[in-house]
Amino acid sequence: MKKLLVKFYSTRIQKACSELGVPRKVQSAAIVFLQRLYIWHSAIEHDPQHMMLACLYLACKAEECYFSAAELARLAGAPPALILRHELTLLSAIRYDLVVYHPYRALTGLWEDWQVWLAAQEQGADSAAPDEQTRQRVKDAALAGADVLLLSDAPLLFSPGQIALAALRSGALRRGLKLDGFLQHVCGQAGEGGEKAGSANALAAVLKVLGEIDALGAQAAAPVEQEQATRADKVLKTCRAALSKKGGKTSVEEGKDVEAEGSEETKAEKAKRKRTESAGQ
Repeated sequence: MKKLLVKFYSTRIQKACSELGVPRKVQSAAIVFLQRLYIWHSAIEHDPQHMMLACLYLACKAEECYFSAAELARLAGAPPALILRHELTLLSAIRYDLVVYHPYRALTGLWEDWQVWLAAQEQGADSAAPDEQTRQRVKDAALAGADVLLLSDAPLLFSPGQIALAALRSGALRRGLKLDGFLQHVCGQAGEGGEKAGSANALAAVLKVLGEIDALGAQAAAPVEQEQATRADKVLKTCRAALSKKGGKTSVEEGKDVEAEGSEETKAEKAKRKRTESAGQ
């Protein structure tokens, strides 16, 4: 259930990042923050809907693409105080680990290496290499594939370079191209003697890793429906209600207190504005 909700709210983060027009590295950081949070904590303790906003806010700051809490709050229809309160909770929960190595830079580098390799192959081959438009489509498909892999456990299990290579291979396959020769090139398959044997072993290891990443990507590609998330959220609310009877507050209940405080502040601001207008008249 927790995994389902993390995936659902990770897709919400991607949609929010698309609306805000922020770089892909921001969505990568926000999603990894959310994943790190629920490695150590329960969804009963911290509501994913609230923590999603805190992750996005913190990611914007960590990746130097700042948006104020008020701007994000307007986007989500939540009080800014809720985001600020959960930011501190999030920082403590992820143990202040704000470093995230996203796969997009590695993907760009691999795609450019592929262009150089294609140019070298084209000089000594009878068949023509893919045209520029096809290559760009491969890159776009690879970026989309990397976005999907972010919704899986891949960022927690594999390096950015491995994820990027899997995404590039997947993007090429979607466009009817194979990267077998390029993978051999990456692994140094053109070596001689002992180097060639070592390269063959390296290629086999790389293919094994890419297969594991592809399997995670296939699972992540299946969307989480709103109804599934709603049912899971209802179960969590029932669990929280049962726990609250035993005493103590979860961060969810504290969030409700913040929402109430925010609404009271809004009422006070409206009343103050009316008094000011009356005095002016």
